[in-house]
Amino acid sequence: MKRVWIIPGLIVVAAIAVAATILWSTRHEWVDGTNQALTQSLGAQPTPRQQTFQGMLAAGTSAVYVEDQADGSSEVAIGFAVMKDAGFVAVYDSEGGHPGKEIGRSALLSAGGGEHLTVVTSTPLRGGEIYYAILLSKDGTELADADGNVALMSFAARAGAEPETGAVQP
Repeated sequence: MKRVWIIPGLIVVAAIAVAATILWSTRHEWVDGTNQALTQSLGAQPTPRQQTFQGMLAAGTSAVYVEDQADGSSEVAIGFAVMKDAGFVAVYDSEGGHPGKEIGRSALLSAGGGEHLTVVTSTPLRGGEIYYAILLSKDGTELADADGNVALMSFAARAGAEPETGAVQP
């Protein structure tokens, strides 16, 4: 009678092992920044913005991801902020094609960063203008990789822009 349950039991254990392996490898790919699982599930290649984010992760321990924002908004939706230690996401306006004046800063983020953050700005975003989201350390200095590249991503304020706010499903 006990032998009857051996084969079904082995099948159940094998199925659990396969499911655990798939879940772990999917999570591992996302953390590594390759985002292959998301790309495969959408059936599309990563966008240039996603590739920039992945490149930041590959080059160091800090990365920020932000999409274009609605003009006139006083809030910037940050998709992801990844940082080794506690810090902030700051939003800057543009001055001659480079970050200018800081117009907003997130609350202090714990080590690791966060997903779907909101940064309130001191002035509404102006349509057609470029802005920058930059990662700052707890003491307010810009976070950079080993080559000195600052962890930042530019974005535009434009009519009809709707940044993603749903949970990521890698």
